[in-house]
Amino acid sequence: MDNTTGHEKGALTNRQHARQQEAIAALEQQALDDEAVDTLWDAVVGTASRTLEASHGKILLTSPHDHALTLKAGVGWQDGWIGRHICGVGENTQNRHVLMSHEPVIVADFLMDTRFAPSELLRIHGIRSGVSVPILGIDGLTGVLSVFSRDAGSFNSAAARFLQTLVKVLVATIHRRQADEKLSYPSRFDALTGLPNRRLFIDRLGQAMALAKHRQAKVGVVFADLDHFRIVNDAMGRGNGDKLLVQVAQRLQQCVRSGDTVARVGGDEFAFILSGMAQAKDATLVAEKVIAALSVPCELEGEEIYISASLGISVYPSDCTDVDGLLRNADAAMFQAKENGPAIYRFYLPQMNERAVARLKLETQLRGALARDEFVLYYQPRASLANGSITGFEALLRWQHPALGLMPPLQFISILEDTGLIVSVGEWIVLAACKQIMRWKSQGLMPHPISVNLSARQFQQRNLGFVIERTLRATGIDPALLEFELTESMLMKEAEAAIHALQVLKTFGVRVSIDDFGKGYSSLAYLKRFPLDVLKIDRAFIRDVAFDPDDATITVAMIKLAHSLGLKVVAEGVETRDQLDFLIENGCDEMQGYYFSRPLPLEGASRALMENHRLALH
Repeated sequence: MDNTTGHEKGALTNRQHARQQEAIAALEQQALDDEAVDTLWDAVVGTASRTLEASHGKILLTSPHDHALTLKAGVGWQDGWIGRHICGVGENTQNRHVLMSHEPVIVADFLMDTRFAPSELLRIHGIRSGVSVPILGIDGLTGVLSVFSRDAGSFNSAAARFLQTLVKVLVATIHRRQADEKLSYPSRFDALTGLPNRRLFIDRLGQAMALAKHRQAKVGVVFADLDHFRIVNDAMGRGNGDKLLVQVAQRLQQCVRSGDTVARVGGDEFAFILSGMAQAKDATLVAEKVIAALSVPCELEGEEIYISASLGISVYPSDCTDVDGLLRNADAAMFQAKENGPAIYRFYLPQMNERAVARLKLETQLRGALARDEFVLYYQPRASLANGSITGFEALLRWQHPALGLMPPLQFISILEDTGLIVSVGEWIVLAACKQIMRWKSQGLMPHPISVNLSARQFQQRNLGFVIERTLRATGIDPALLEFELTESMLMKEAEAAIHALQVLKTFGVRVSIDDFGKGYSSLAYLKRFPLDVLKIDRAFIRDVAFDPDDATITVAMIKLAHSLGLKVVAEGVETRDQLDFLIENGCDEMQGYYFSRPLPLEGASRALMENHRLALH
């Protein structure tokens, strides 16, 4: 029996009303002082729960693209529930009713109420009563604010009105923030893609980390660097490169939840903030979505363009507890992915920073290596399988590092390609090879062709023809003594454009070979149209050619195919007598490999010519 008098009830109601007004004023002040929207969600649900003496409170949010309500902020719930999908928007819950009717819902006792389907979340926490109100009027988001009690009959219409007032404060604050963001848009957002820029990304990351610390949650940072974007940019022009970036940005936004952030933090670099993760491996879902999204070709100027990304992941707080360190670790993981990629992701490991520092140091030293004349060429001879004589050389780059000594290309070529230095270094290689041909001629030695590897970046350069013509004129060599090697995958990536570029090269009288043949996916129709002179069989087929029937069959087929197209055939990586005998027996034209000679410094190559070194055929 309730013995409370009407006067006492009125006084209690007045005290509750005063307390609620004080809480609303405090929330409004906090909303003015704190710029972080994420902390505002926590503030609202915390204010609601404390003021109404509720044991539990929550804010559920959904966006037009979601089909579930996600627990954005809460009080009283067990660990692991924040950030989880709680229910589908179409399920028969009090949340759906609130969103559909735009009206509050009060449940006096969930055990007795038959209007709604049981809730696992409420059952696990022993919830008996609750009140929920809609969150409306926020662009792109709708939601529900609720408080609960383990006792039945704890809430009334006054509690619902209080929650509605809190929602009004929340919505008004977010609208003000959105207006402020529009005023500062150019300084916070990328003008090309419309994504947050680095400045806003760092600001949001700090907020996400502070919130995760409060909730004892995790935050994932993902760096994504587009693979070989510079090649597309150089080949198709900056305007088309920008269009590609816009398409990529749109796809990346579809790979994350509505509360996560995708930003453009550099020319072809994007970054993600994955807030409120329950476990580190949750970041793999996003990484895999990104790789899958970019595996579908983009369309530019009526052409299909393939692009991919290498991704690095670091996680707060396990990898680092400050913004700069977390970004640095994600960057280190991304560089590790690029070395093993393309189109893969790597989680940060402590030893990666050591490699990243070493790589950065090497990159700094490489930038001045050409000016300091630290690059040298080694020459690996090719030999005729008809008479054993030297038929030419392949020019191979080495770096004479002042402290580390002679370095092979595997240790620095990827850095040259990533930085774009490969273009200027590649031009130097062509010029140095042509000058060496002239020196040998001036020494009375019979000129032999030198082949030079063209990188994908060089091949896509619009002024490649000009560079070749200028070099040939400056040195005066016979153009037929200069051969360019291009990989099969490079030619097939954009076959029609490659045909045009090869035709330009051929107008100067140089020779062209297709390198590493058999590793890629050449169409025979295209192979016939490429203006080639030489086909080089990849060493992977030569390695076991004398013992593996499959490799033997493939190698013979490639020799016959090349000859039917009028091409000379060179076998790479020949290291044994058995391999050599097989190639001679099956009509291969030339060989290159350690069985005859390793790559030689200039003195060794000159000596081989002067002494008329020959391959022993019998």
